[in-house]
Amino acid sequence: YANCLINWLLNNNTIYTKIKTNSPIKTEKGISFWYRKGNFEIEMPNASFSKYFETEAIKYHEYKIYQLEKLPHIGNYFERIPNKLQHLELAKKAGLKIPDYDIVSQKSQLVAFKNKFERIINKSLKDSFAEVIGDKYYYNNTSIIEEKHIEMLEEEFFPTLVQNYIEKKYELRVIFLYEKIWAMALFSQGQKDAEIDWRNYNKEKPIRMVPYLLPKTIEKKLLKFAKSARLNTGAIDMIVDKKGDYYFLECNPDGQVNMVSEKCNYYIEKTFADFLCQN
Repeated sequence: YANCLINWLLNNNTIYTKIKTNSPIKTEKGISFWYRKGNFEIEMPNASFSKYFETEAIKYHEYKIYQLEKLPHIGNYFERIPNKLQHLELAKKAGLKIPDYDIVSQKSQLVAFKNKFERIINKSLKDSFAEVIGDKYYYNNTSIIEEKHIEMLEEEFFPTLVQNYIEKKYELRVIFLYEKIWAMALFSQGQKDAEIDWRNYNKEKPIRMVPYLLPKTIEKKLLKFAKSARLNTGAIDMIVDKKGDYYFLECNPDGQVNMVSEKCNYYIEKTFADFLCQN
């Protein structure tokens, strides 16, 4: 909640909340909340035991979040940092197709993987890198690994996620909230720079983004994945290949809602608000 501070009191395993805000909030029927990003910042005095007390304070705050998440809520604090490899495994168990992948740290492993699939890509295991160093802005995205890239590598390098490149018909961004699903198709294949990663599209000529109706079988598998990943909301990236098969790529528990909502006139924010107000 904007401009809102919550004071916590913990007594006999019960959370008591005291909300301070510049607008009145009624909590007679309890509270519901939407967690999206953010973490605890604990400042301790410079003392010999400061690291110990900092850890103690973090665990205390985490327990309060654990208790608070027994209330109606959107978002999952303890799943805020997704593991792409774990999500790929859970998606596969849910019956979804996933790209073939491997974690390589030696040139010979990378060469063998490329020989098997010919066209391969690399991705971050967690978040994309983005940082200003000096007067230059550096970032990484999904890209094709070519022979010239392999030739530049040392025999051993930092562990890297590689996947076989799947020729896609279009990409999908899927937002879910408990049992509700909204999907959008992104026609990124019309622009050369956006073929591999749609985020590279020409902003002067935006790619087409339209509402999309997922097959019920895919919806059920996505919801099964979400349940096993202990997520009640998130943004899922998928692709549909030339044959019409659906592939799960990754899920961001804190994924943006507004892009899908605005482009497709879904008014997803209203559904989120209704959920919070009804609880």
